[in-house]
Amino acid sequence: MRKPLGPGGRRPFGVVIFGRVILATVIFATVAACSPASSPADTAPTQQTIDAAVDPELATLLGAGREIYYGRGQCAVCHGDDGAGGSGPSVADGAVLVTFPDGWCDEHIRLVALGTTAWPDETYGANNTPVGAWGTAMPGMDPLLTEAEIAAVVVFDRVNFGGQDLAAAAADCEVVDAAPAPAG
Repeated sequence: MRKPLGPGGRRPFGVVIFGRVILATVIFATVAACSPASSPADTAPTQQTIDAAVDPELATLLGAGREIYYGRGQCAVCHGDDGAGGSGPSVADGAVLVTFPDGWCDEHIRLVALGTTAWPDETYGANNTPVGAWGTAMPGMDPLLTEAEIAAVVVFDRVNFGGQDLAAAAADCEVVDAAPAPAG
């Protein structure tokens, strides 16, 4: 039942103001939710990114991996902008290196390429993570990304979320020669 209108066929002043406040709140919330927020790819560089500036090849590799993670690869959709997970497992706080430690980058690359949908075994990684443990299947990126792009996003994953040294990750994933730095 509608409230009766006030004198002159108008709603009382308080009801009008309250209604306008509610409407403004709904509009503001809708605009805020739909506005493009700054992507983590646009945020200040990490220490690893800054250190990579000394080696242009490594800097390019890390930048390409970042763009793929937040862009075409759509990794952030399931693993989260911060790598903390969502419909896919967390890769943040070193979790990616628990599953794929040093020496396991080839399997990490293979998992990203094949996804869990085409993974040939019941488990993956050094800790024998069951395929499908998250209840969602990871699609293989092989038809979408090149081998070099898959390797770049894996290196980004290991460095940005796992904390692995950039040069070590690049060497482990065999994407660039990781020659020792010149002495002195």
